[in-house]
Amino acid sequence: MIKLFMTIAAAGLALGAAALPAQANTLSANTVSPVSCDTSYSVRHHEFGIEQGLKREGYNVSSVNDWNGCVQAFITKTDGSQTMAFFDPLTLKPVGPNAAKG
Repeated sequence: MIKLFMTIAAAGLALGAAALPAQANTLSANTVSPVSCDTSYSVRHHEFGIEQGLKREGYNVSSVNDWNGCVQAFITKTDGSQTMAFFDPLTLKPVGPNAAKG
């Protein structure tokens, strides 16, 4: 019985490990690419000013975080749904694969 359980557990781990590269590709496709931000600039301690700047740009921002030198912003759309977008911390211009869509 224990051997059967161990075999099933090992098979599950192998299948899970095989899925990791696919998940990593999905995550990297949804993050800041192909444009990246200056990692030397820290969003930390500038969150309030960045939020205010994004609100002036017309975004309904609920919070911002540092994400590899970019601003990760959580935005509430006019229909009430939430989305996440990435911005350059210095210019507050959208970056990443959805940047053209704004």
